[in-house]
Amino acid sequence: MAGELSKSSISNCISWKTKFIIPFFLLNHAKQGSDIWKSWRNAGVGASDAPTIMGGDYSIWESVEELAYRKQSFPDNEPVENDRMKEAVDQQRRVRRRFEKFTGQKFYRFCLQHKELSWLKASLNGISLDFSRAIEIKCNRIAYQYAEDDHIAPQYIPKLQHIMALTDLQEIEFIAWLPDEEPIVLKLALLQKVCFTTRPA
Repeated sequence: MAGELSKSSISNCISWKTKFIIPFFLLNHAKQGSDIWKSWRNAGVGASDAPTIMGGDYSIWESVEELAYRKQSFPDNEPVENDRMKEAVDQQRRVRRRFEKFTGQKFYRFCLQHKELSWLKASLNGISLDFSRAIEIKCNRIAYQYAEDDHIAPQYIPKLQHIMALTDLQEIEFIAWLPDEEPIVLKLALLQKVCFTTRPA
């Protein structure tokens, strides 16, 4: 059973690790879905932007030009949370709790920002308090159908690699789930060390 920690214990652990160990900051004030989070997310490159930047078969939502225009022209323009998005968040919460119960480890929905490259960001579905494990949860049929064949849908690969590049993790766990189905957990390794040296144009 995943143990509960007090807010002060979590805060002390985060403060110590942020100062000495991890390559990123945690933005506790940027609650996912809030107006602050939307502004913060759009003022940089998040994990959800990675498929578009990679292009090719990975980019199925928008072109690089459309992404750049949206970021530069509408700095606070993020999709308004609708009922479908709220349902997806609730489903992810349920899957995360099942995974916590199965692993005996707690995972947190933290927003991360690189210490040196402030534009490099990610909003995680879950990361362990010791920052040794991260999870990405998808609750849709495409993700599940790929997972049934032991594959991760191509459009999610860049997002997972982005998260690993930011967190310095060597692998990430991908959880696919559908209502009335058992979750499928797959692991993806870091393909190569991603080096960012300049601010994106």
